[in-house]
Amino acid sequence: MLYGEAIGVILGAFNKGNDLNLSGPVNEIPRDAFAHSGELLKIIAERDITIWENSTIKADKLNVTITEGEKTSIAITGDVPGQVFFYTVFEDGEEVPEEYDGEFVSISWGVAASFTEIPLYIEGLKPGEVEITIVYDGGSGNPDAAITIMVTVVGE
Repeated sequence: MLYGEAIGVILGAFNKGNDLNLSGPVNEIPRDAFAHSGELLKIIAERDITIWENSTIKADKLNVTITEGEKTSIAITGDVPGQVFFYTVFEDGEEVPEEYDGEFVSISWGVAASFTEIPLYIEGLKPGEVEITIVYDGGSGNPDAAITIMVTVVGE
């Protein structure tokens, strides 16, 4: 058992990548990778790409009914840590800004609860139905990952 002893320092870089921080569990890295220049960085990058390609988006509610004037929140989670901040929202197929007042609902993002979860706030503006689709934005996760939330606003 080691107590406060350095057991190794690893440094790697990509020629075209500034401020890329990669990490991986040491027990998933082959022991001989530490002896070959660049091999460790390659293994970690491949692992991160695999996670990104298989990433998903989830919501704690997929069907919401709210009363006109009422607000609710939906927890949106992604399994690529840190990427939860890069979502695009579509209302009935049209991309909407980060804070948006539509015909039936007002949508805004809350403050991230963790590296993988962020609340989406929805307020009912007038009776009607709207479909909200959420996807990863700008190459921050699996481009095929998406969730659709059906929101029904009923009168008071």
